[in-house]
Amino acid sequence: MRRQLAGRIARHSRPIGHVPVLVGAVVVRKLGSPNRPFDVQMLTISALFLLLLPEVVLPRPVDLPSVAADSVELSRLAERLGPARLLRLAGRPASADKGRVALLALRGLALAGSEQPELAAQVVLPLVDLLEQTPDEKLQKATADTLLRLCQVLGRSIRCEESDDLGCGGDLSVLPSRLLTLAEKTALSPLLRSVAISALQALPVSSWQGLSPRLFALAQREPLPLRTTALAALSTLHQQAARPELLALATQPDDELAAAASQELCWPLTLQKPARPQPGVAPVALVSDPVLLRVRAIAAGTQPIAVRLQTVDCLRVAGTQQDKALLLQLLTAAKAAKTRK
Repeated sequence: MRRQLAGRIARHSRPIGHVPVLVGAVVVRKLGSPNRPFDVQMLTISALFLLLLPEVVLPRPVDLPSVAADSVELSRLAERLGPARLLRLAGRPASADKGRVALLALRGLALAGSEQPELAAQVVLPLVDLLEQTPDEKLQKATADTLLRLCQVLGRSIRCEESDDLGCGGDLSVLPSRLLTLAEKTALSPLLRSVAISALQALPVSSWQGLSPRLFALAQREPLPLRTTALAALSTLHQQAARPELLALATQPDDELAAAASQELCWPLTLQKPARPQPGVAPVALVSDPVLLRVRAIAAGTQPIAVRLQTVDCLRVAGTQQDKALLLQLLTAAKAAKTRK
């Protein structure tokens, strides 16, 4: 009798998740106890409760393609799968499904991390490792995009303002150096190296201003587009931390480098409202004399018009009659070059 009752309850019980509830075994144990009437009553209630429970299905990686078109559902599924599982999916070989699940896992990490700085902080360093190790070009680009988005999240988050803020998910003090090391790797494509610098620039300046000498060296030796990205990062350091590297580059003998550096130096100044002149107070020069002399020499020189046009912002900020005349010359030369094409 006891075994028949146990078998009936076990056959009609539902699984919770993917783990079956061994109700039959519980029945056998309970029916053999001294307090049989009470135990049978409680067991009956428990069995009915288990039968009424809805079936819970745990999230599975195979569900990712089904929600690929819905960003909201993909974000929810990514949160349920968790960062560790998504990272394992992103790092698996792409030969099985042409990398589709790995790409969706990276997209899910970006979506889930955009709302959760703690999650973003947990995965940025493993993403750097993945970017260094994966040979697949599509996966490299997707990883770099996810890394950039999550670094932007960390840069905007107050909780992640300090590089060693444990409330942000861990010690991220090594992240800026790892990103710059990525940018210095010549084996990577210029685009991926530029994305690594952009991710570095998105972090709080206090966490990476000490890396300015390495950025200075990159800007000196690398061609476009990596040079432009390095100069943009140095411009951020000059504006927010008064670092001198950008000023030094703007006075270099290399005309192309000096013109590009002067553009990054002066374009933020064009966004400032001009100060009202005060009686008896000399106006403060926004552009230093050494930089201005170098800019004027490039603007009046023989470099291609694309290089000379990079001096426009500094000439506008200076605003003297000489600078206005140079601006007019540049405008005329640009129109002539356009007509020739």
